[in-house]
Amino acid sequence: MNRAVVIAINILRQIKNDRRTVGMIVVTPILVMVLFGYAFAGEPHDLQLAIANEDVGSASFPTLEGPVVTLPLNLGRIMVDSIDGETFAKTSTDNLESIRQMISDGRAWGGLHIPSNFTQHFITKGFQITNQAVIMIGGTPYHLNLTQIRSMPTDQAYMATLVDNSNTQVGSLVQRKMQEAFSSMMAQLPVNLSFSGVIQTTFVYGTNAKFIDFFAPGIMSFVITIITIMLTIVSIVRERTNGTMERIFASPTRPHEVVLGYMIAFSLISLVQSCLLLGSAILLFNMTIQGSVLLALGFVVLYAIGVQGLGTLLSTVARNEFQAIQLVPLVFVPFMLLGGIFWPIEAMPAFIRPLSSVIPLTYAAEGLRSIVIRGWGPAEIWKDLVALGIFAVVMILAGFAVTKKRARG
Repeated sequence: MNRAVVIAINILRQIKNDRRTVGMIVVTPILVMVLFGYAFAGEPHDLQLAIANEDVGSASFPTLEGPVVTLPLNLGRIMVDSIDGETFAKTSTDNLESIRQMISDGRAWGGLHIPSNFTQHFITKGFQITNQAVIMIGGTPYHLNLTQIRSMPTDQAYMATLVDNSNTQVGSLVQRKMQEAFSSMMAQLPVNLSFSGVIQTTFVYGTNAKFIDFFAPGIMSFVITIITIMLTIVSIVRERTNGTMERIFASPTRPHEVVLGYMIAFSLISLVQSCLLLGSAILLFNMTIQGSVLLALGFVVLYAIGVQGLGTLLSTVARNEFQAIQLVPLVFVPFMLLGGIFWPIEAMPAFIRPLSSVIPLTYAAEGLRSIVIRGWGPAEIWKDLVALGIFAVVMILAGFAVTKKRARG
């Protein structure tokens, strides 16, 4: 036991003298807790919602007493006002097609269309179903002429909700919030009406999307990130500590050829991994790919090139393989929590979101999801392509510079 205690003290002394290890031990738990707390803090908010409210309001009905009674209501306006203003950033638009176009272009997560005669047709249908014969307006009872009311049209007694279900968590939230707003609208009716099928939901993207369809592209990008960075750092540090790198630099091999060699090798590895991940998701979990498989694989390779360059940079601050492994959590934690892999970026606080915009995994995951679920091509994911292209170029150039400096040193 005494010898075991001596060994433990010796290990702790070595760790104490290694500032990087001490920093990892102290900083990593705090970083994980802070990012977890903020990244998974709540529901998505400020989601773009396109609304076309064409309801003219009011509803008139014949009575047995003779005069026509009018209910001064605008259910369309009540419905729109009942929609959660924290969850959605409401944008007014003209009609159903403009809503569909905004969602198709990725400018809105959902939309609500209320037809022009919604108030009249909705209340008419309610009277037809419930057979309510008496209503009170201003304390005066009116006996409705149900015979005439049964012949009145009700074809616009519905609201259309359009949803981008490429993110299944956001898609479910949009549907739930629309139902909550409808329940709030019903609570404000002066008459007791109730029937189903009022909200008709259409999925612009992800009609039959499952959670695995949303989850798999993010996991694929994340696996490529961790394995590529880990292999790059460990490989370069091992070659440096074994003297292999010095022998390479002593040969006619140029620094940029070394970087290109690593880039080609890890791009091929990432391609194989992507094929394995896609194949597993399709065969085991019945994931459906709406877009081009080749585009998805090429997209992953582009991302892997940048990640390999990042690994090359990180390898410069590690003196041995143990320190190299310590660097992985510095990438692993923020990429995992802020890249939108497990939880929508829209659910993060506003002051955290800018951090997600500088993490390349965010663009890799979002671009892959758009290919897999939305079926988008290069023209639609060009922003993600540009972001990853810039990331790859910057990392490659930085890798050239670092390798060239090491060759001279």
